[in-house]
Amino acid sequence: MMKFLLVALVFGLFGLARAKDISGVWYTVAIAADDREKIQEDKPLRMYIRRLQCYSKCQELDIIFQVQLKGQCTLTTVRGRDIGDGVWRDEYEGENHYKLMKQTKDFIIFYNENVDAAGWKTKMIYALGKEKALDAGQTKDIEAYSGSQRIPAQNIEYVYLTDTCP
Repeated sequence: MMKFLLVALVFGLFGLARAKDISGVWYTVAIAADDREKIQEDKPLRMYIRRLQCYSKCQELDIIFQVQLKGQCTLTTVRGRDIGDGVWRDEYEGENHYKLMKQTKDFIIFYNENVDAAGWKTKMIYALGKEKALDAGQTKDIEAYSGSQRIPAQNIEYVYLTDTCP
């Protein structure tokens, strides 16, 4: 029993550190989707993330982002709620369930499943960086995580190249 409590404490502390670390300024550097149409320019799932903010030990996560439609940037905030196993749920362009897959001090990858109003499920990868740039290792990570979700490499959009929103 004592060993279990120690393991639970260690994982709990690790989780708190991770939750604290993801709050801050982030930029979307790449998005991948099994339905590439959903993340094209002028589509609402092409989110240019600007900030992540954890609340209540990251049981709630605000995602502050810009969406550019018809040349107009709109700042939006959605609040995800932890539904267990490190998965957050929010509602934006349907229902989203997302999980942090990889984290370093300057790079994050989220896996997201979006189910739109018509019931269509889209599997997505959002890669975020502290800067609007990628190095070769991060690009390989994006390709690997996309491939692990059966998202073809040609469906990766390197959106930091087209991000003109404030």
